[in-house]
Amino acid sequence: MSDVALKPLVCGNPLAKLAKAAIMLEFVNENYLEERTAQLGENGYKLLSPLSHFGGNPHLPKDFVWPCAKHGETELVDRPLVFSAQFDLSELAPFDVDNLLPHKGLLVFFTIGQMWNFQVYEDSSRVYYFEDIESLAVTARPPEPPYKDEYEQESSTLAFHRVCAKAAWTVPNECDNVLYESDFSGELSPFGLTKDQMKDIHDNYEAYYNQLREQDGFEEYDEVPSQLLGWGQYIQSDLVGSSNECLLFTLSSFFDEKIKDYPLCIGDAGAIYHIMDVSDLKEQKFGEVRSVMDCY
Repeated sequence: MSDVALKPLVCGNPLAKLAKAAIMLEFVNENYLEERTAQLGENGYKLLSPLSHFGGNPHLPKDFVWPCAKHGETELVDRPLVFSAQFDLSELAPFDVDNLLPHKGLLVFFTIGQMWNFQVYEDSSRVYYFEDIESLAVTARPPEPPYKDEYEQESSTLAFHRVCAKAAWTVPNECDNVLYESDFSGELSPFGLTKDQMKDIHDNYEAYYNQLREQDGFEEYDEVPSQLLGWGQYIQSDLVGSSNECLLFTLSSFFDEKIKDYPLCIGDAGAIYHIMDVSDLKEQKFGEVRSVMDCY
């Protein structure tokens, strides 16, 4: 795994037995790329090539049909979804500690962006996997009916940002479903722990979590980070329904200190969580990913 490999967490900590590796993401404005990547580099982040990016225009097949969804506050109109991010999976391979993603090709995400009036959030994200990157071309968002509100026109695209990534350990939040024994039966949980052991983790969560804070590769975040894989950091409640599901991608709002504004603000500075079946991830099928928006 080269120099981005994660050291194992403390084995004596029961909460560490639930740890999942995640790929943590930071989106960087090109206007001050050197300064920001130097700051992030001090915390272990690596700058990816421009093929992995947030906003701007995606790389798509020649015959690609841009996904649409119903949009409008008073009048429903089919509008193209907003391209949010794409990732060169060959670049992410060193950070994919558990080897869950394909290690070549491009993973492309479309969402509601900053356009709040898409009607069904679960239907307002799409994920596409293209194995042959060489056959793809930069593609602009297609024309669409005019907007009544100029602000919505401006929010239909997102500014291009480079991506920095690093591998990190994540654990369930104190309120996650898995700690309430709600998604498994029998003697052992899906993680090989008994119900008594899971109850111990739940009852002593703060002490175990504080111990993990001192370990290399584990970080505590004040705000919901953008990430691929791992345990999600949710705002209102756990959004992964059972052990048969997993988090694929959290796209979180982020603030740019230089311009004193949000390049992406989802609702009340919230996030969009892309969730999929564990079996689909193992088979590298991304056509049934569901999305949920969560805000403060």
